[in-house]
Amino acid sequence: CYEPQLWSLETGKRYSLPYEKTYRGVRFELELEAAGSAMVVFTRGGEKLDTPKEVYTKNMYFITGKFDYVCDEPQACVLDFARWRPAGGEFSDEAESLKIDQKVRDHFGIEHRGGEMLQPWYAKLHDKKVYGDIELQYTFDIEKMPEGDVYLCGERPELNSYSINDVALTCPDPDDFYIDNCLKKMPVPASALRIGENKVNIKVSFMRTTNIESLYLIGSFGVKIDGTKRTLTSLPAKAGFGETYDQSMPFYTGCITYTVPNRNFEQPEDGERVMIKADDFAGSLVKVNGQILAWEPYEADITDAVKAGDDIKITLVGTRRNLFGPLHLVPLFHGAYGPGHFVTGGGSWTDNYNLIPAHLGRITVKTVN
Repeated sequence: CYEPQLWSLETGKRYSLPYEKTYRGVRFELELEAAGSAMVVFTRGGEKLDTPKEVYTKNMYFITGKFDYVCDEPQACVLDFARWRPAGGEFSDEAESLKIDQKVRDHFGIEHRGGEMLQPWYAKLHDKKVYGDIELQYTFDIEKMPEGDVYLCGERPELNSYSINDVALTCPDPDDFYIDNCLKKMPVPASALRIGENKVNIKVSFMRTTNIESLYLIGSFGVKIDGTKRTLTSLPAKAGFGETYDQSMPFYTGCITYTVPNRNFEQPEDGERVMIKADDFAGSLVKVNGQILAWEPYEADITDAVKAGDDIKITLVGTRRNLFGPLHLVPLFHGAYGPGHFVTGGGSWTDNYNLIPAHLGRITVKTVN
């Protein structure tokens, strides 16, 4: 009769599983987390191995409050609403940038971007016609001046003339980009910015291969949203585990690392372990002291760090959804996404920013045997 062994792929340890013989073979019990897995190996027996230790919780508590934090990327403010005008004309009403792209193409009698358009690789070779000069205008407000360097990130600065408040911008290093290599970084002189409304203008000779897209301001600042109005403000001195939206970081999608002081953790007694769990997070994943919590139960063993008096660093790794969109889709979640979800209309569209949750959420700590 074969006997079951439980093999831990994380630690390399092997355990004997208690079992009973039946007329059909053996029966044993195994408890798994949701979507969990285990490796059970059936052997001919004879080995004397420990059985899996039954774990009980001595104490459990939650980590709350606000903590020092570090972001591994600059903050971002999405500029995705604009007005446009042909040379010598009047500015249109404000609309989302991809919808402005459609309006400009309608004006010049060019098909919309999509699967049936003349593909860019072909157009670049065979259609270099300039249909007309246009100007775009994006706006944002400043409540508190940013600290340090600020960049405007946009496409094709070699073909587009960018300015902020009539101060011309240049791209000194075409190889310096923001996340996507098409988003070139253009330094914004501090003297170009002002409290209140600021205007970003783009002048371009419109061709079939010209794309009107969102722009991105990046730097050390917070962002407040009111409808389609975006205002640069200050970042919080300390941050909690709640929504990034509520902490002046609505468009931030990089990593946020919180430092939780050691005093927030109870010291374990001999033989006890301290486990930390991300109960409710919204993002790509969570890391604790660099360890990736990749699957249920999203726990990490922090016993050694707690005993050593070390602070615990908890990192939320974001997704790019709240930066690159779709940002105005209704309902918020779909089973799949494609280009059409960025230019919906009617009840499937809102001018307001419809952002997905982004938070670390509830952090549970427990002391176990």
